[in-house]
Amino acid sequence: MTLPALFDAWAAERKPVQKTVDSFRSCVLKFCAFIGHEDATRVTDTDVVNWKDALVQSGLKAATINNKQLSALKLALGYGKDNRKLPANVATGVSVLVPRADRPDMRGYTDAEARTILTAARALTGWRRWLPFLSAYTGTRISEPADAAAADVKQSEDGVWCIDMTDRVLKNDSSARAIPLHPALIAEGFLEYVQGLPAGGPLFPDLKPGKTYGKRGDRASKVVSRWVRMSLGITDKRIGPNHAWRHRMATLHRAARIPRDASRYLRGYSPEDDADDYGTHNLAALAEYMGSIPPMA
Repeated sequence: MTLPALFDAWAAERKPVQKTVDSFRSCVLKFCAFIGHEDATRVTDTDVVNWKDALVQSGLKAATINNKQLSALKLALGYGKDNRKLPANVATGVSVLVPRADRPDMRGYTDAEARTILTAARALTGWRRWLPFLSAYTGTRISEPADAAAADVKQSEDGVWCIDMTDRVLKNDSSARAIPLHPALIAEGFLEYVQGLPAGGPLFPDLKPGKTYGKRGDRASKVVSRWVRMSLGITDKRIGPNHAWRHRMATLHRAARIPRDASRYLRGYSPEDDADDYGTHNLAALAEYMGSIPPMA
């Protein structure tokens, strides 16, 4: 039983996006090259620790080692253990301590920064115009609306306009959700934009797909980041130009006293426990919560 075979079996069942498959499989192969074989039954906890130490010595950041290299290895070995092909996952508990200097206190955009970005976006067209507004008023990861179809923007049976991502393969299971459109987003004319698009096409036809995986979000993330930092002058290192909207949305949810389980659902996070995973989220109630967040620009 080889490690690459275990990883491939995990990927066949889990069906993550191809970019994740390629990236994580490469990590598994690098581990095999490090220990000199692919036999999963011969892998020891010492092998894993030695590889971790070598990665640290190579200069890789702790977060990269933990969230990519070790994570990929743990997936393969964990699949082997769970499917009775291995007696244990010998990578369990192995991780790199993250230095305090590598964990800056990331923050969301301030009110002034949000206004600066959205005001500037109004002067643009197409995806450059609408992705900042969608990020601001939904708190999504930028790749989620960037790779959406025009048909994903729809009206529910009870009349709630939303961006429906329940049938898409996204970062994780909890990312598949429907988010009501904020009234300010509708007032900006987003629905008119969507209704003017060709039927059956992408939400942003002017955003070219990436060459490697065909994802529009890859290019959007890079272009928007450069625009925020270089054109708008928002250079604080504690701000991730795209991710800062998610930090801000968490703050806005708290201020609006949105229930924690609804907030986690809207932001695409897993339920905190099995009890929160019972039942479904009502779009009309979610729309009411979203409407309690004040306009930003």
